[in-house]
Amino acid sequence: MAPDATRTEVQKGPLYTIPGCGNEGCNQYCQICTDVPTGAEPIQIVESYDSITLGRWSGMGPDRRTATGMCTQYWQHSHNVTRNVSSNVSYLPAAPVISKREIPLVALSQDPTLPGVLRIGKTYAAEFSRDMQSFDIVLKSFTGEEFVFTPSKAVAGPFKIGPLEDKTDFNRTVLSLELPW
Repeated sequence: MAPDATRTEVQKGPLYTIPGCGNEGCNQYCQICTDVPTGAEPIQIVESYDSITLGRWSGMGPDRRTATGMCTQYWQHSHNVTRNVSSNVSYLPAAPVISKREIPLVALSQDPTLPGVLRIGKTYAAEFSRDMQSFDIVLKSFTGEEFVFTPSKAVAGPFKIGPLEDKTDFNRTVLSLELPW
C-alpha cells in the first residue's frame, strides 16, 4: 500500500515511565518509539513530552526511522525522579485502495417473471464484505444511463437507498425504485 502524499497526520506516542537512574550524577539512556498505522510512512518526530520538563536534566535525540515508525534516544540525569515521556510522529497515511466489484442486487421478494430486471416498487438488497470501508453503488440502464449512489449523500431520482445495516458476517443496504409521482 502506497502512502497518500496529499495529507499529513500525527500519531500520538505511548507514554513511557522512566524511573530515576539510581545514584547521584548518573546518566540513563532509553529508546522512546512511536509506531504509525500500517501502510503509513513516518516523516519525523514533531513533539516530545517530559513530565518534569524536557531540557531540565534530560533531552531527546537523535531521531531514527524504523520499519514501523520513529524512535528517539531519551537521556536523563535524575537519580531519584521518575519521569513520563513520549514523542509524537508526523506521517503520510496509507492511500485508500479502490477496487471495483460486481455485487448482485437480490430481490427481497422474488419475481420469477423478469429475473435481472429492477421492478418499480420492489426492494433489493446489496451485501458487502465487512472489510469494505466505503462504497458507491452504480446502476446502468439498458440505454446506458448511469445512476451512482453514495450512502453518505442524498440520492436524487427515482431510487431510495437505505442505511448501512451491520449484519453478523456482512454489511447490507437496501435499494428501491419508486415512481416520482
